[in-house]
Amino acid sequence: MNSRRTYGISFSCGGNIFERCLAILIIHKGRNNTKNWITLNKKNIYITDERQPEGEQPDFYVNKFLGSYEIRRILTESDSKEQEMYHVTFKNGGMTKIHTHESEQILIATPTLPDSSSSDIGRGFVTLIQKDGNTNGGNPKYNIGKTIFLNKIGDTVCIPPNVLHCHGSRRKEQDFSHIAIRRSTLADGQPAKSLWEYDIKAMKKVMGNIDDGSKISSILDELHNEIKTIISE
Repeated sequence: MNSRRTYGISFSCGGNIFERCLAILIIHKGRNNTKNWITLNKKNIYITDERQPEGEQPDFYVNKFLGSYEIRRILTESDSKEQEMYHVTFKNGGMTKIHTHESEQILIATPTLPDSSSSDIGRGFVTLIQKDGNTNGGNPKYNIGKTIFLNKIGDTVCIPPNVLHCHGSRRKEQDFSHIAIRRSTLADGQPAKSLWEYDIKAMKKVMGNIDDGSKISSILDELHNEIKTIISE
């Protein structure tokens, strides 16, 4: 006679819409078979103490930001084999350096603190950088493509893969926080890499094989100045 199969699902959620729900899923095949039990652990974006990926140094994020920041790594390798999730707070006008990901990245604006009111969200931004299609010979030129402002709790944007961008806080007098989620693997199972402006060799490939590293640094500096002008308006 076939073993009886039962399924049980229970959820326990916190009051804050940004708290991650506790979900326990039990799949039971047969009375004494416990090998198929699966447990999903609860985490909270405000108190999770994970900082950098396993095996990395505490300064893992230093070259990835301009200004002050606080970052919490919500999903680790033990939580997900396919997704990564962070909660980032940009302090006093802090922002990321220019970078790109090989997978889409979703940003969701959150309160900086769990008990913050809607007026405490701060003001955030996301800026996309695009190659000038009118470049005739010589080194390619890059311009600010589109800038989106994140002004309300829950404001969400999906950044396309392989597009240079940066994001952070618009105002020095206010902090801004967001959740960042993206796939950590590609369709073929390979890691979905992130390339950052401090890696000049990687930027040469991303920005059209510009041979002169100092030229790349100059372009990036100009882009940062343009971004600062746009977000201050």
